[in-house]
Amino acid sequence: MCRLKQARIFCTSSASKHTRLKQLGADFCFAYSEKFQQTFDVVFDSIGGDSFRKSYALLAPFGRLCIYGASSFISSSKQNLIAALVNLLRFPIFFPLSVINSSRSICGFGVLGISTENSKLQGALRDVTRIWAEGNVHPIIDKSFPLAKIAEAQTYLEERRNFGKVILIV
Repeated sequence: MCRLKQARIFCTSSASKHTRLKQLGADFCFAYSEKFQQTFDVVFDSIGGDSFRKSYALLAPFGRLCIYGASSFISSSKQNLIAALVNLLRFPIFFPLSVINSSRSICGFGVLGISTENSKLQGALRDVTRIWAEGNVHPIIDKSFPLAKIAEAQTYLEERRNFGKVILIV
């Protein structure tokens, strides 16, 4: 969808996913650990924790950080609660005056808190459906699991083996 707006696309991921990302249209791919000198107008972050702080630091003046997930909370560790608490403590605290002084903004998106009656959500879903129907976007489905294998699907996600969406078949 960014490509439809003629955006240059920079991706951070594990090195094993760079080739696939470039095949899908990414202009530049970087490892999570790489340092950036460049700033960006928009950064989308689905990782959470300390990643939000790093993403915010990459914003140009008037840039926007769009947060829409917290995959850093997903862990295959048996100490999930402890890992989740540690990740929660890594989330940055943004003070309103520092956000104002930096001329950068933060927005969040999560579908769980939005009513299906919401007209903005309905309009956005219509737009996305139209763009998909026109053949302009192609969702990437990595793997499908029958509902009986939900635990296997969760492990697949926790181990970050997926490249795209994981589907449960009911």
